[in-house]
Amino acid sequence: MSRRRKISTSISTDKLVNQLARDAGDFAALLYTWMIPHAEDSASITGDVEELMMMVVPGFRHRNEDDVATALETMDGIELVAWDREAAVVYFDSESFYRHQSYIPEAKRVDNSEHFRRRRESAQTSADQRESARNSAEGRESAENASSLSPSPSPSPEDLNPLADAVAPAGLEVVPDYATVDAAFERWWSTYGRVGSKADARELYRHWRRQGATAEELLRAAIAYREHCSSPSGPKMAHARTFLAKKPCRWREWADGELHGSMDAHDEEHLSDVLTAGAKAFGFTEGADDAHSLNGGPARDQAGGPPTRRGLPAGGLAR
Repeated sequence: MSRRRKISTSISTDKLVNQLARDAGDFAALLYTWMIPHAEDSASITGDVEELMMMVVPGFRHRNEDDVATALETMDGIELVAWDREAAVVYFDSESFYRHQSYIPEAKRVDNSEHFRRRRESAQTSADQRESARNSAEGRESAENASSLSPSPSPSPEDLNPLADAVAPAGLEVVPDYATVDAAFERWWSTYGRVGSKADARELYRHWRRQGATAEELLRAAIAYREHCSSPSGPKMAHARTFLAKKPCRWREWADGELHGSMDAHDEEHLSDVLTAGAKAFGFTEGADDAHSLNGGPARDQAGGPPTRRGLPAGGLAR
């Protein structure tokens, strides 16, 4: 492994690198850039996620292996690299790599084009399989529609597939058609407003679909939350991965029509204002003179008493 590599200023305007940043976030673009000086003369680097993380971004403790894996998947998807998961190796495009690392002797150079060819063939095979599955499904649907023309009663879609909209029991996961799920996610992502990391949002969206959530529920939640944030007094939109977080599960409450405006924090608000709003939401201000009269409030100030602290009643939330 070399201790230094050359990086051209053209990387700032490289279309694929910028696409990587848009699709997977700034961390993915940074990871790609930092992988270059760690690469071998063979224009390759370890494809083991844990090892790569310890080698390239050991100080990023706020990131985890899933973040690195998502970044690599996106790099591989747009052909910035070819990620051989089975061999645990990431290959850079030889032509662009050696164009800048011109000092590497010819004897040490490796042509990685075969790895990119295999990657494209694998992607094409997967696409063909998905297309075949869709064609089969359409064929079955056509046959069912044709049979519905007969005098005999035709079964409803629910009769044909009673588990189509079933929610997975606790601890179990359904295995969705990811081509269909990802198509639904694109609509959800656009509706939500493309806020935050798209790759993180896609992974969480897939998670909830595996848990049995429907596309309609997730879309309804996004619409309700965006409308709430678009109101004159609404807060800033949270990043999509925050909205779709596993814990706490907030998106389902929005899908069910529950509002949480009293708990929103705005840029101009202080912590005490947020705590006051929270106290009101939990009913701890009952009997107070106004919205700011927790623990004495303005009434005590006006009476000439010592300044009071704005906050929750002592132990109010401890119970």
